[in-house]
Amino acid sequence: MYKIQEKGKPETAIWLVKLETTIGSESEADIAVSGLSSNLVAAKILSDNNELFVAGIAKNTNGLAILLNGKTVTHKTALQHDDTLVVGSTCFEIISPKRAMAKLTFEPDIPRDPRVWQLQSVDKNLGRQVFRLGPHTILGRDANCSICIPDSHLSRRHAELIVTGGKVLMKDLDSSNGSFVNNKRCMEAILNDGDEIRFDILNFKLVAPVNTSIGFTPREIERNNANVVVDKVVPPATNSITIENTNDITKSWKTRPTSIGNRENDSIDVLLEKHNKAKRISRAIFVVVSIGLCALALVILR
Repeated sequence: MYKIQEKGKPETAIWLVKLETTIGSESEADIAVSGLSSNLVAAKILSDNNELFVAGIAKNTNGLAILLNGKTVTHKTALQHDDTLVVGSTCFEIISPKRAMAKLTFEPDIPRDPRVWQLQSVDKNLGRQVFRLGPHTILGRDANCSICIPDSHLSRRHAELIVTGGKVLMKDLDSSNGSFVNNKRCMEAILNDGDEIRFDILNFKLVAPVNTSIGFTPREIERNNANVVVDKVVPPATNSITIENTNDITKSWKTRPTSIGNRENDSIDVLLEKHNKAKRISRAIFVVVSIGLCALALVILR
């Protein structure tokens, strides 16, 4: 269950127990906002199967903008814990007491890095690996992704994680199976320490650094991309992603492995590249020989 309160004023909290809660002028709404014209309902908060939505009311708003996390609400939009809703001059925040308590008590089972956000797998199938996030990280099954997990459930470029202003922004890159934050599917979300992130069936937890206010300089960004090492998970032969011993089958890649030469252990990739090169040469020889035979046949027929 959620509650709504004016930002920083817990004494104004109201539990959202009704299927429809209105925000507007004092005479018309469940939640009164000062400074609005009389008989005005500016927005509605809707509860549907334990999910929360906000919808602006188009008529009689006199140009009043309803903002959710800084963006104008133009249609029915999902709400979640820590969202900020602005109606007129009043700023509200959406609170899930359960989530708020979990955030207060969350302490990861890995050491916090002094400066770097970390993505910790909470799925035994990935061996509880830890991925360090650079300023800009792409996760997917494509080999050129910053975090490459070659599992069929992931899209080639599944999601993007951007570290900025002491926060992490997650953007789903139109993946087939979706990205979820705290069990809610979303295309874009601001992540907080301890948030649970799921890319299809792969589960992770976000771990904040000791100091989230420290930024990156361009030189540090370059150094980070050069030094951060992430693990590549080798998929099994079946559709299952069960991995019994990741120490034996994982490969360490430097962030953004743009070529074979950038990988630390690349014997398999070298063999594959040689195989593909041999196939290209064979095709070229076949084409040349075919052209030669055709030319010879024409000469003989003449």
